[in-house]
Amino acid sequence: MPIRVLDDHLINQIAAGEVVERPASIVKELIENAIDAGATRIEVHITGGGIEQIMVKDNGMGMTAEELPLAFARHATSKIAVETDLYAIHTLGFRGEALPSIASVARVEVITVRPDGMGSMIRLEGGAVVDSGPRGGPAGTQLIVSDLFFNTPARRKFLKSPGAEANRVYRLVSRMALSRPAISFTLANEKKVVFKSPGNDNLNDTVLSVWGRDFLENMLPVEARRQDIELYGLTSHPDLVRGNRRDQVFVVNGRVVRSPLFYGAMDAAYKGLMVSREFPATVLFLTIAPDRVDVNVHPQKTEVRFRDEKDIFNLIRQGVRSVLLGQEMAPLSAGTDPGYEWRAAETGSRYRTASPLFQAGEGLTLTGKAGVSSPLVTAFADSGQEPTGELRVLGQWLNSYILLEVGSELWLVDQHAAHERVMYDRLVSSGGIPESQVLALPLTFDLPVEEMQVLENYLGVYSEFGFDLDVMGRNTVALRGAPALLKGQEREAMEEMLELLREGRPEDLLLGERIFALMACKSAIKAGESLHLPEMNQLIRDWLSCSDYHHCPHGRPAMVVISADELARRLKRQ
Repeated sequence: MPIRVLDDHLINQIAAGEVVERPASIVKELIENAIDAGATRIEVHITGGGIEQIMVKDNGMGMTAEELPLAFARHATSKIAVETDLYAIHTLGFRGEALPSIASVARVEVITVRPDGMGSMIRLEGGAVVDSGPRGGPAGTQLIVSDLFFNTPARRKFLKSPGAEANRVYRLVSRMALSRPAISFTLANEKKVVFKSPGNDNLNDTVLSVWGRDFLENMLPVEARRQDIELYGLTSHPDLVRGNRRDQVFVVNGRVVRSPLFYGAMDAAYKGLMVSREFPATVLFLTIAPDRVDVNVHPQKTEVRFRDEKDIFNLIRQGVRSVLLGQEMAPLSAGTDPGYEWRAAETGSRYRTASPLFQAGEGLTLTGKAGVSSPLVTAFADSGQEPTGELRVLGQWLNSYILLEVGSELWLVDQHAAHERVMYDRLVSSGGIPESQVLALPLTFDLPVEEMQVLENYLGVYSEFGFDLDVMGRNTVALRGAPALLKGQEREAMEEMLELLREGRPEDLLLGERIFALMACKSAIKAGESLHLPEMNQLIRDWLSCSDYHHCPHGRPAMVVISADELARRLKRQ
């Protein structure tokens, strides 16, 4: 095929594929422009999840009549002028691609007014100007994007439902609001205000308005510094557990970013205080010289690269860890090595780990084939993972694993995974409707607005699975009844159900199984729980009676098998 130069319209549509992924992508670009324009008040209104319409209104400096059409020309920007500017970016937007990319796949109207009262308007469809002229109004800019992907219907088909797209917009705007406490953000969906941040430059007040009081009361302040790198913000007490990283907000020089380096540092900071698949909530700000961070590594400017990654990792890990363990960072004296020194605070550590324990005993011997055959048994039979001979419970190791003697094999059984399987099978065999009980005292708590919207949409699903919930206000919910088997885990199970409902559909046949697996996990014996020998014996009996006792309901192995031959080889006895 011959090489040809693409026309501007096609170039803009290709650029739109990089910048305009969905409504939330547009909202991000428009908010960043508003921030760069010096806005202290930003309003976002969406209809149809942002697919039908997005309006972003700010009180920034606006544009002149001459600048307005230039804003929709590719690579036209006021943010950079020479090559060296790329290595010291101080603004959020700088590529000059956002507005022309948006305009190429939607209908756009802009009204902008300068502080002197001089205003103008422009209207575009599919990237072409259809109207323009003078227009008055309050100082600032109002930009309306309608009928997203009206001229590229194939791309519109890949969008999620309006509700799912609205949730993405909520997550985006809430993160932007948390990153800029000095700016008042308002988000409205279908003319209903979702949240409004005060814009008083107080992070605590912003967290309260976006995530609610329960979050704020479980947040701990973080402050750390190393040379010219400063870290500050809030991180959650280990008792506040989230099921994913969605409530982790990292801000580098005012820009919300995604960073594996940050994720790894947070995991290291909470190591030993949370189990796998548990994550803290965090709003952390990192301030660093612009020439030490590269923000020009992703078309949507959501990823960054640091010159000194090791320093950043250590600052986050040790700065957060010191707060969690009740320690403080000792100040560095002049001329000392610029590393970290730590001393225990007077209050001492808030957390301690349990000492390992091996609980031995004359386990009950079970003779004959134990359990019910399952399709997996054949696959494991050759490796001896089906107990067909004598089985004896030896004891407990680390308060987490039950040791079994099975013929010439040693089985290490994960007690939590085994009990999960038992509880899951009981739920399924009982018809899947868990017995519900009224709580002695209702649990009342706040949820972020996004989660409240999901909960309100699926109250019927909660009721079907044994939860009695009342919505008390914009952020408040009361839990009056819950499945009896949860026993103190009611709130955690309810919140994790929100994650499943947000990701899946109630009509999905797998949703029920996932909720049963969640309830089984919450009601099962935990790692670290000491068990008496009769309890271990009963658990092993129940576990071996399950179909597919080899795995927990989430698919993890429930046991590890060591044969006598393998052990002899390892000890070089063969």
